[in-house]
This record gives sequence, C-alpha cells and structure tokens, in this order.
Amino acid sequence: MLPPPPAYSASRPTPSSPSLPGLLSLPQHLLLSILSHLPLASLCFSLRLTCRPLHLIATSLLRQQLLPSWHTRVKQRGNTTAAGGLWEYQDTSEAAPNVLGGRSRETIVLDHFIASIAMEALRSSESTLLQLADSSANQDLFEFMQPKARVEDLVVQWGREDGVVFLAGDSGRGNAKAGAGAGGGGTILGSDITVQLGPKQAKLFLPFKSSVGGGGSGSGVRTVEKCVVEVQRNEGETLEVVADQLVRGLKEVRVWREEKEGKGWYERG
Repeated sequence: MLPPPPAYSASRPTPSSPSLPGLLSLPQHLLLSILSHLPLASLCFSLRLTCRPLHLIATSLLRQQLLPSWHTRVKQRGNTTAAGGLWEYQDTSEAAPNVLGGRSRETIVLDHFIASIAMEALRSSESTLLQLADSSANQDLFEFMQPKARVEDLVVQWGREDGVVFLAGDSGRGNAKAGAGAGGGGTILGSDITVQLGPKQAKLFLPFKSSVGGGGSGSGVRTVEKCVVEVQRNEGETLEVVADQLVRGLKEVRVWREEKEGKGWYERG
C-alpha cells in the first residue's frame, strides 16, 4: 500500500532575477526620437493603450505631428483668429508627460481629428479600397464640432476672467446666491455651459431643474437644458466675436447654482 501524499505547502519563492531595463528606462529625448518614427496608427491604436506614461508620450507626438494640419483646416474656414486656444498649443519633449492636463473642449475635438486621420492611415495601409475621403470623414468635425468647442472654451475663459464663470477647484466660488450680472463672483460652473451655433444666431444653455419627473423616491434630480443667452450672428463674424457677445449676455443673467447628490442645476434670481 502506497503512503499518503505529502501535505500541500506553497513552493519556496525563487530568488527573483534582476529586472531588465525597459523602454521607459531610456532617456526621454532618446525615447521620443525612437517613437516618433512609428506610424500614426501604431501611435494611436497600439502604443497609447499600453500604459499611462506611453499614452501621454504618444498623445504628445500625435498632437505635434497633426496640429499644423489642424490649424490649416481651421484657417480655411475663415471663422476664427489666430489667438488663444489651440493656436497657442506648444509641446516640447520635456513637457510631454503633462500634455493631458486640463484638456480644453477644442483639444478633445483635436483628439477626435487625430483618431480619424490615424484610422484613415490604417485603412489605407490595409487596402486602398478602404480609404475614406478626408472631406467627408472630417466634414462634420470642422463644420460643427470645432466651432462649437472653440466658442465654449472662449466663453469659459473670458467669463472666468470677468468673474462670471468659475471652474471646479476654484475656492469660494459658486455658492453665493447672487446673479451673474450682480457681481456674484462667479456663480456659473464652466462645465455646465453648452453653446449651440446656428447660421443666424448663437445660444448659451444651462441646466435647470426639470418640473417633469424626478419626484419619486431615489429617482434623483432631473435637469433640462434651457437657453439663458441668445445673440444674433452676422455674416463674416468670427467665433471670437460670438463668444464675446455671449459673455456680455451672461453677465446680465441672474442665476445661482444648486447641487444635490453630485447633480448641479440653476435657479433664476
């Protein structure tokens, strides 16, 4: 008769071998020089998915490569000036790990543009039959998304400078029950602002508490977007002019912000 097997015991840990130097151990200038030779599709859809440090570096490289093309296409529309926003975006190899800090709304649209161009490059490398025409692929992006994001960024930036808008993290802002036009010291949260651009007018929306639904137990607060500022647009008017008019109108809006369970909305004063 065979003896019983020995009692289970965890195997003794083997001495770990010294770790080999990885890609991130390279000096940053050398790492950027190597990775800059990767195709756009590899940077966008492969390298960015590996880890956060490489995600930041890949994003920096993609923006550096495609920002001139972005500027050219925005200029072709002739509805903006070369001041502020992405026009001042400058990224160096030393600043690469910090490029994602505080993304503006227009930068988010830029990243959509980068993904679109990288996808076109990927499809083109697989087959010319899969290549999409750039004019159709990015038409909505430059006709609707970029102008809207540009105006929203400017309204938040200029509104904050004028003491009408505050950002999350600003101390002592957003709690006063005073109208924006009454010198309330920033009662409108920047992330709450939504702009709608039409050919003849521009509208600014804020969330207000909905009078429909939301009254049941555990249902939370429901909000609805309402227009608080509306300005007329003239032919040939730049986005900067539109944003300035919206900020001027926002100064006359008398509202205060309420918040419950992480949901914010506005009440009229």
